[in-house]
This record gives sequence, structure tokens and C-alpha cells, in this order.
Amino acid sequence: MKYEKMRSHVDENLHDDDQLIGLFWSMQPMKFWLFALIGPFAAFSMKFYVVAVSKKGISFHNVNFFERFTETSFFTYDEIEALKLKRGRLNATLRVRFNNGQKLRLTASYAGKESSLSKTTARYLEEKFPIIT
Repeated sequence: MKYEKMRSHVDENLHDDDQLIGLFWSMQPMKFWLFALIGPFAAFSMKFYVVAVSKKGISFHNVNFFERFTETSFFTYDEIEALKLKRGRLNATLRVRFNNGQKLRLTASYAGKESSLSKTTARYLEEKFPIIT
């Protein structure tokens, strides 16, 4: 997805008195146990997100298979219990645990694209949340 399309959608859904820190493209990996049940159709279990980090919270913009935005969820930092950002060579794994007990695991790339996770956004998230294991 092009960065301009992502940015325009995020700007439309951003609160009036909020400031955007950064945004990046991420995906929820395929469930491998599902591959044993339905074979290659398990690839449809992957979910794609545009994650926007702002001063007030984090918004997850769900993107369907045809790169169209379907759903937007905004969480303030009070609603997020913990967040862990594990950096690798090419990818970063983002694990979010919410106050209601739900968990979300996303993978974002560090590739040189505009839509990848930037160092300033990663640093802001690491400073904002306690480290969990």
C-alpha cells in the first residue's frame, strides 16, 4: 500500500487535538496450526494493519486483502496494559496486551520504505510502555 494513501486515511481518522508520531504497515502472521487443517488456505488467516501512533494512543486500521480499509480501532495508552517491541535484523515483533485480557501480535518491517517502522516511532513506544516478557 502506498504511504500517501495510508497517511490520508490516518489523518482523516485522527482526533482534532491529537498529534501523530508515526505510522507503519504491519501484519498478523499466519496461524501455522491452521495450515495442518486447511492447507494453503490458511494464508487467508493473516490480517494486515496500518498502525498509527499518536500522543493520545494507538490506532489499528484493519486493511483487507484488496488494500481497502475496513475497520479502525483506537486505544488510549490507559487501555493498553503492556507493549513489547522485539527488534530483529529485518523485522520487529510488536506484542500488545490490553486491559481486557486480549493480546495482539504483529510483525512490522524495518525495510527502507516509508511505510516501515521508523526508529523514532519505535523509540517512542519503548519509552511509553514497561518491558514485559
